[in-house]
Amino acid sequence: MRLVKWFTLFLLTLVSVTLSAMSSVPTPEQLIRTSDLDIHKPINFDLWPKAIKQSFNPTLTGQVKLASDKNRSHLVLTEQSDSYKFELKTRANDFTNQRVLLPEIEFDFVTLNHKIIPIAQSLQLTTHPHWDYILGVGDVWRTDDQGNLFQVVMPFNLVEKNQNCVHNGILTFVINPKQSGTTASQFYYQISSETCLYYKVDMWGVGAVKQKIKQKIKQKINQKIKQKAKQAVTQNKQQELVESQLTTVLTSVQQKAVVRYVNQQQNKFPVEAISQLPIAEKNLSQLDMAKLSLTKLIKPTDMTMYGLAFNGQYYVSQCQTRAGPYPFCEELVMPSYSTAKTIFGGLSMYLLQREYPQLYHQKVSDWVPQCDLPQWQDVTFLDLLNMTTGNYDSGYSTADEAAEHSQQFFAASSHVSKIKYACQQFTRKSQPGTKFVYHTSDTYLLGTALNQFVRGMKGPQTDLFKYVFGHDLWPKLRLSPVAYETRRTSDKEQQPFVGFGLFFTRDDVFKVTRYLANVAAELFHPASTDHGSLTNFASTRYDQSFWKQNIATHTDCAEPHWLPYLSGYGGISVVLVSPTIQYFYFSDSGIYDWSLAITELHTRQAICSKRTKHD
Repeated sequence: MRLVKWFTLFLLTLVSVTLSAMSSVPTPEQLIRTSDLDIHKPINFDLWPKAIKQSFNPTLTGQVKLASDKNRSHLVLTEQSDSYKFELKTRANDFTNQRVLLPEIEFDFVTLNHKIIPIAQSLQLTTHPHWDYILGVGDVWRTDDQGNLFQVVMPFNLVEKNQNCVHNGILTFVINPKQSGTTASQFYYQISSETCLYYKVDMWGVGAVKQKIKQKIKQKINQKIKQKAKQAVTQNKQQELVESQLTTVLTSVQQKAVVRYVNQQQNKFPVEAISQLPIAEKNLSQLDMAKLSLTKLIKPTDMTMYGLAFNGQYYVSQCQTRAGPYPFCEELVMPSYSTAKTIFGGLSMYLLQREYPQLYHQKVSDWVPQCDLPQWQDVTFLDLLNMTTGNYDSGYSTADEAAEHSQQFFAASSHVSKIKYACQQFTRKSQPGTKFVYHTSDTYLLGTALNQFVRGMKGPQTDLFKYVFGHDLWPKLRLSPVAYETRRTSDKEQQPFVGFGLFFTRDDVFKVTRYLANVAAELFHPASTDHGSLTNFASTRYDQSFWKQNIATHTDCAEPHWLPYLSGYGGISVVLVSPTIQYFYFSDSGIYDWSLAITELHTRQAICSKRTKHD
């Protein structure tokens, strides 16, 4: 009996201590209001402050500067993989203890209703040795009756310098218009997910906020804007009305940011949770969702996002993190990695050849003087696009890319160094156009040649990325501001990487994927017997920057059926099943095999026209 009483007392004590410990864990609000408070592990996103919808939220404009506190900044490596060890060995200078600190984040903003809108939402370069950043649209709301304090919770993304790795985070702070120009408060930040195979880290900490609130728009003006916007019957009309109401109270830059945000919300594809797919689509009612999510292959915390476009409807997963679902999934930024070889390199060739039919047959050495070497004299732009230059070390198609010497190219930040590697690293081994060997440096060389080509045609100040995408395709597809910058060399050349270095939101992914599916349908006729260059795998080909896989090897298709797809470093796949069906996932799992998902989809919705008869 004494033993029972003792054990009961022990349990009660344990529960009491546990509850006390739980209650002592600071919240993000406490962290930003207490000057000496720190925390030694990340906070679950469920415990973060939630936006409060209010009848009136005045429009604020201003500037915020965030500087992290080195004494209260934390970084914990969550995985020491072979990929991490390889990068650490071959790029040691890129992994210093400065990684624990955020870059100084400085941005202008305007608020509209309950949203805080950064004026710049694309890649922002910094002086930090390791990090650049991208900001997203967040939430803002009053926290006092007098309207002097406004809570901000907003998404931000750290982007590794000179690379494509993206680390997704959230930060929170308080705006106080009465303390403009002073260190008004602190901010708390936390990063609990990434799309980065070799560098998986939790980061969190506290820092100082300096703010300059330039304007506080009167309530009646703000209400008039909202009222007029509600009355608008068309998107163009709504844009005109919003612009007219903001003209007298915002600068032209602020007006553009608000109008861009309004347009972006109007133009987003409507999406449903992926869990609704079997309910919404009768043909897919028996779909095994675990196969679509590749659960057996990819850990949930390694899956940034996956989705399916199906007959004009769009279904997408949550954005899972190590601290629970990411609260700003619509704003989460994903890296292209090598899908850019198709999106940037492939689409540039596809679109430019309409204007210049001779483009594919241009000689590399005619446009890139650094490649005026014997091994490049007979290599064409098309050879670069197909990665069949005949110049390589190993005949195994991915061996050169995996070799340590490739880090000379990836670590280089100047055009001089990158183009030297691209032109001089490999010697002639076979006739151009005959053998596929995968080189990101080939796509960089293609981008350099195309840049020089469009400058020759359009003028010396023309930029390939801006000409093809920034001024043309991206506005047509109505992509987010995130997509309007790309990784470039850090010297005066500012040469786009082309083979990697783009950034997208989930809405961007759906839009670009749909466009690519139509391009692929135009380029690759089902009756064609030429499916591209052979690779190391019998069921895989490479054709004009698109990968292709014969799904007849793992389905009941009676004949070869080649699906074009895009592949990106770390575990990114975009499968172009048809103009009406596309499947994608972004992960850092190291898994590139999407066959389980497509096979399951095929069992419910036939992908190939002829199927093997079953008894």
